[in-house]
Amino acid sequence: LFGKSIVSPESRDANGNLLGSEAVKELVRGKRVLVVDDGPTLTHGGMPFGAGYVLAKQMGAGEIVDPRPFAEGSLVGVFKKFQHLEKVLPAMGYGEEQI
Repeated sequence: LFGKSIVSPESRDANGNLLGSEAVKELVRGKRVLVVDDGPTLTHGGMPFGAGYVLAKQMGAGEIVDPRPFAEGSLVGVFKKFQHLEKVLPAMGYGEEQI
């Protein structure tokens, strides 16, 4: 995983588990996943995907879910404004409407 990975061997998930561990890879390998990536990178930076998408691919995700059909509230407007986004959900604020 780490030979050509975008993450360092010391990188950990939210629970403190090493991302390169087989246990963490098994959580992703072959599964349908929703990638939540850095909002400013995707929107104002114009990137179609970020590090989360790359990592999901490297970890063998079976399918990366397109979040657009499931968008509600203010996220509908985000996807209309930033039409280059297809396979990632941009993290957009911390207001009640977006959580």
